[in-house]
Amino acid sequence: MSTWRKVVAGILLVIPWILYTLLPIYNMVQPELGGVPFFYWFQTLWLVISSILFITAVLLLYPSKR
Repeated sequence: MSTWRKVVAGILLVIPWILYTLLPIYNMVQPELGGVPFFYWFQTLWLVISSILFITAVLLLYPSKR
């Protein structure tokens, strides 16, 4: 397995972890989206983005398992 795949997969796995640790950046009520405070819809959005990043990392690490 090439090293660049491991590095890119590691970066993809670390991005959500770093974002979730930066709570003061997104700990606010405004702007609301459909009546839902920013704090909640931002975390929900990042759950979806994190899933996409994790799937991409797995596909990079295990290309033959497709």
